[in-house]
Amino acid sequence: MTDSAAATGVPLSVDFSSPEDYFVFIFQILFATTTVLVAGTVVIGISATKALRLQNRFIFMLNTSICDTLVGFSVYYLGLFDVQDGYPSRNGTYGVFPSLLGVNILTFLFAQFDRYFAVCYPFVYSRFITRQVVIGLNIYCWVYNATHLLIRNMLPVSKAIQLYVFSIVFFQLIVLTKVLMTMKLYVVAKYQVEREPPGPERESKKESLKIIIFVVISFLLLWCPSFVNIAVKFFTGWGLTFRNEATNLFAILARFNAMCTPSVYIWGSPALREATVRTVWGRVCPRCRRSSPEDYFVFIFQILFATTTVLVAGTVVIGISATKALRLQNRFIFMLNTSICDTLVGFSVYYLGLFDVQDGYPSRNGTYGVLRDLLGVNILTFLFAQFDRYFAVCYPFVYSRFITRQVVIGLNIYCWVYNATHLLIRNMLPVSKAIQLYVFSIVFFQLIVLTKVLMTMKLYVVAKYQVEREPPGPERESKKESLKIIIFVVISFLVLWCPSFVNIAIRFFTGWGLTFRNEATNLFAILARFNAVCTPSVYIWGSPALREATVRTVWGRVCPRCRRR
Repeated sequence: MTDSAAATGVPLSVDFSSPEDYFVFIFQILFATTTVLVAGTVVIGISATKALRLQNRFIFMLNTSICDTLVGFSVYYLGLFDVQDGYPSRNGTYGVFPSLLGVNILTFLFAQFDRYFAVCYPFVYSRFITRQVVIGLNIYCWVYNATHLLIRNMLPVSKAIQLYVFSIVFFQLIVLTKVLMTMKLYVVAKYQVEREPPGPERESKKESLKIIIFVVISFLLLWCPSFVNIAVKFFTGWGLTFRNEATNLFAILARFNAMCTPSVYIWGSPALREATVRTVWGRVCPRCRRSSPEDYFVFIFQILFATTTVLVAGTVVIGISATKALRLQNRFIFMLNTSICDTLVGFSVYYLGLFDVQDGYPSRNGTYGVLRDLLGVNILTFLFAQFDRYFAVCYPFVYSRFITRQVVIGLNIYCWVYNATHLLIRNMLPVSKAIQLYVFSIVFFQLIVLTKVLMTMKLYVVAKYQVEREPPGPERESKKESLKIIIFVVISFLVLWCPSFVNIAIRFFTGWGLTFRNEATNLFAILARFNAVCTPSVYIWGSPALREATVRTVWGRVCPRCRRR
């Protein structure tokens, strides 16, 4: 890195000139967070449980999970900034971050041999493969990689590249050995363990073999594409070259192993799950009871879902709020209103998705419908936005005269006032009357849905025929853009919201329907809340002016050096 670059900082990995850049950037944030959460949970669970630390197989798990946690943290740099860590290098880390994955390569190999000897030669294993030997092997994995990295950075570039090529050849031998060992372990798991007498020891061996086999298979599947591409580039000069680490699909696949491996550990080991519940999730929520691997993924999914929604919708809110040229346009006022609502929905998921909440009839740890009914604001806002776009295109003179900015702001405020009033009345009534009012709101929602469908069809006709007849110019492009956004937003809204509405209607009118344990496991509610991340995403995708505003007000503040078209 040059002195000038160091002085001004490292630019971001994307320039936010296209909608894809936003999704790449947010994906890297979520990927890093997920990896740290999953792998870090395993590290804490094993470290804080003496019964696990005394078993050799969990020491290998601990070593790989420490490495995976560091890989997760490294993505916050490799994935978010313009980094090319190889030959040639740009804003690189001298190979430190990419080489973290190399620790896992050796650790998995030693873990395979460990499980093989534990099952096939139990007496020799118990005598010679002590806990100290296993700890020494794990330390050796770090020392070997650190030494190799240090030597490579001290050599001239030409010699360093030769050593790098040698390490690739050496990696081929390791991969071949791992494949043969995986086949061998499969045979051992299928035949030899089955012949042992039933008991805890046999189940422990079966569990550890199952985990090792799945871990190594996923490791080979995720790592081999990157390895093949590197080998092809070095030996033939062809291969695929990417702009940086954030857009390198092969590197992303390889780093994905850091999330996949600890996930397999949690899935395959009940003892580890129990330890992580006691030491991690039990501290977060003492009342929560989690006994299956799916519970972990539901919990982590809700965290990521909430974070994504707040990031995407919050970006739109800041972009429009800080840009006067957008605030003066009616269509962006509607976008601002729905994005404020979507941001609040994102924050609400931190409660509805992470805690044992049932917000309905009956209610458990509910919010009196406040958080759940945030989505209701969007229903009316979208309806008004559809009528707004229809009159703007079909009756431009009437629209410019009567549908002023003050009228549009008033309509958006009305959406909040109506929902707040409806919610207040429902909470003040007796339960029987409140349920009747709730049923009435569902019937009223049917009329809104029908109106939205008809208006979407009408807007499609307007977009297809009427706008095309207008003379070319900025006004015509603005109308086409706004109609396109409204149509896509409403279609996604209907697709995501209707399953939840249909299930609620069936439950109230027939008594059947599907019932879920809580809001976190309610698939229909998750689909409906997913609208809160889908809608602002469509705004960013469909409006270049909004993208430019978000770059200037949000992402440009994060990285002033970024050059954007």
